Amino acid sequence: MKKKFEKEISFNNNEIDSKTLKIFFDKSPFAIQSLNESGHILNVSKAWLDILGYSKEDIIGKSFRDFLSDNCKDHFSECFPKFKEMGQISDAELEMKKKNGDIVFVSFNGKIIHDDKGNFKQTFCFLSDITNRKTIETELSESEEKFRELYNNMSTCMAIYQAIDDGQDFVIKGINKAGEEKSKVKIEEIKGKRVSDVFPSVKEIGLFDIFKKVYATGKPEYLPTKFYKDSRMSHWVENLFLKILDSFLLPLKVYTQLNR
Repeated sequence: MKKKFEKEISFNNNEIDSKTLKIFFDKSPFAIQSLNESGHILNVSKAWLDILGYSKEDIIGKSFRDFLSDNCKDHFSECFPKFKEMGQISDAELEMKKKNGDIVFVSFNGKIIHDDKGNFKQTFCFLSDITNRKTIETELSESEEKFRELYNNMSTCMAIYQAIDDGQDFVIKGINKAGEEKSKVKIEEIKGKRVSDVFPSVKEIGLFDIFKKVYATGKPEYLPTKFYKDSRMSHWVENLFLKILDSFLLPLKVYTQLNR
C-alpha cells in the first residue's frame, strides 16, 4: 500500500496544493517529511515523530542535518543539492538521532515538489525505519567473516561445490588453504571448473555418486577411507558431505597419513 501511495504522489507532485499536503501530514499512517530549499524541516507526520521520539515543537524550522548522526552530516550536505537537482531520491540510507540519543537507521524515498512556475517548493519524502534490517545484516556479515576465518585456517581440507545441470554435475566454488596444499591446486585456477575435470578420479572411488545423493536428499553422507590417485596427487581420503544451501555442497575432506 505504501508503494502505491508513493507512486500516486510521484505522478502528481506538481499538482499538490498546501491544503492537500497538510491532510497528508495530519492523516498519513506513514512516516513522511518535507524540507525547504535550505534543508530545514517544514513538516513531518505523526509516524515520523513516533519513530524518532520528538514533538513537532522540537523539530519544525530546524535543520534536518541537526537530527543526523555525526557520521551522516557531511554525506547529507553533499547529497541534498543532488536530490534537488535530480528531483527525486530512492533508498537513500542515513543514520538519525532519536530524542533519547539512540541511533536509528532510516531509508528515504521521495520527490521534489515544484510550484506552478516550476520553482522549488519543498521536498516530500517517505522515511522507513530499517534499524532491524541493518542489525541483521551486520550480524550476518560478522558470522560470515567468522566462518571465512575458520574455513581458511582450519587444518581439515574443505571445499565448496555448486550443483549444475539439475544436480548431474558439480563445479568448484571454493577450497580452503589446507585443501589447496593437499590437492596441489590454487582456487584461482580451479574455481568454476567441473569437479571431474579437476579431480578426475572422483567417479572411480565413488565420490561423485555421493555428491549426487547428498544433493538429491539433503542428508549428510560419509564416505569411508578410499585411495585417490590422479596425475597430480595420490592420497588416502575420507569424506563427509553436507548440503548447506539449495545448490551448495560442503565436503569435509580429511586426508589420512597412510602410505599406498
